[in-house]
Amino acid sequence: MNSLTVYRRPERTEFVARARETGPYFDEMARAWIFADADLCRQVLSTPELWPAPAVEHYRNMRGSLGEEFPAIAFAFESIPLAMHGEAHTAGRRSMSEFIVGQREPIHKWVVEELPRHLEMLGAPGEPELMTQSIRPMVRGLFAALIGVDLPQHLMLDNISQVFDKAISVKRRRLLEADMQALETHIRERLGPDATEDDVRMRVGLLVVGKDTTVGTLGECLVQLVRDFSGIALNEIAYPKAPAQTGLPFVERISTAPVSIGGVDLKEGERVRVLLQTFVDAPPSQHHRLFGAGPHACLGRPLTVDLWSAISRQMAKFDTKLRLINYELPQNEYVFNVAKTFRVEVTR
Repeated sequence: MNSLTVYRRPERTEFVARARETGPYFDEMARAWIFADADLCRQVLSTPELWPAPAVEHYRNMRGSLGEEFPAIAFAFESIPLAMHGEAHTAGRRSMSEFIVGQREPIHKWVVEELPRHLEMLGAPGEPELMTQSIRPMVRGLFAALIGVDLPQHLMLDNISQVFDKAISVKRRRLLEADMQALETHIRERLGPDATEDDVRMRVGLLVVGKDTTVGTLGECLVQLVRDFSGIALNEIAYPKAPAQTGLPFVERISTAPVSIGGVDLKEGERVRVLLQTFVDAPPSQHHRLFGAGPHACLGRPLTVDLWSAISRQMAKFDTKLRLINYELPQNEYVFNVAKTFRVEVTR
């Protein structure tokens, strides 16, 4: 199996199960140690010697390695705790957490007033394409409420999280840099002259780290719901209380010092890939692990759980039934699972 694309293929369940049985192993294609056992995954994510990749430094150093600069992308990473370490990481998590909590009121208002219209196509017969008609515009609206800035359609926000993908071409990085610059400019204009650099950076960072993850997670959760309850009325389904799938199938860590985990003696600089997908097969009480664990656990988990609850409540109002027509994940993107097509048939 191709360990770069298997997470977007039907055989991913078999791949993860086999990885659990095999135990940690080094994958030559991914150039990383693969961990799939749930207990070992939690241990890896909580080990202080294992850090996320230094994304800011990666983009800052491109001037020397590629002869090009990507200042707008680096600017966004400077507010993402996942890309920070030490005291900066602690302070960054605190700031982002406080910002998210402070936006509860406008988010609640958006959920009450706007979310229902993004799901109304599920209440009437038809064949809607859910990514373009529901999920993407829904999440765009949610994040506009979160950051307190409108996000008009001319801003190219789809798949901006590709900045995390080291395999993308220089051409694609240039396009992303232009998109990020346009986004940064828009946010500055909307916030006005009194906005600080941190005000702008926080909002750009939230969009980069959170939007595509949320889009992918909702797509994965909803397609699994359709598969599990095909032909059953939406108002008769027992909905999971929290997301039971993830749009982020794995995360990677780099060893900053020699450390032993699960019988593997990691050397400084070696990479570890944690298969978050393994928690999909865990009991519901463990599904919160899909959001990670340890000092870099996802700060957006409460927001995503609340969003899923609101979506479930709205869908439970419909007496319609869903059948999957097509769900397709792109095979040339290696970080997030964000479907390019998700079409269902709605009947009564």
